[in-house]
Amino acid sequence: MIQHKWLQALGCGVLACCASLSVNGPLARGDDPPAAKESKEKEAKEKGKSRSRLPPFYNKVVDKEQRAAIYKIQEQYSPQIDELAKQLETLEDKRDAEIAALLTDEQRQKVAALIAEAKAAKKKPAASPTSATAAAPEGK
Repeated sequence: MIQHKWLQALGCGVLACCASLSVNGPLARGDDPPAAKESKEKEAKEKGKSRSRLPPFYNKVVDKEQRAAIYKIQEQYSPQIDELAKQLETLEDKRDAEIAALLTDEQRQKVAALIAEAKAAKKKPAASPTSATAAAPEGK
């Protein structure tokens, strides 16, 4: 009986996480809209800057020729990776919409309110721990 309740609680937790993720699309997360990302990429190309980056720690071991070859390889794969990323984003949006469709209007409103609260809390600077302990009465 205890295991059944534990599994039921776990299932509810997973459902709650899925629901919050479904309403929290790219724009709700604060990600740039796809058009903004594309315009940034175009600007970087026009300025002659590569949007490629070396893999972690490579900058300490590769020479200029290797660096150029790495950038060329990255550029070669970039269109295919970009297309797959778009497909992934489309699939995630479709999945999230199906999950959100399972919720009632009241549940969707609650999730939206929770997301708004989380965004507001993220914007507020956290109180420093030293000021919280300084205000606490001493001797207790």
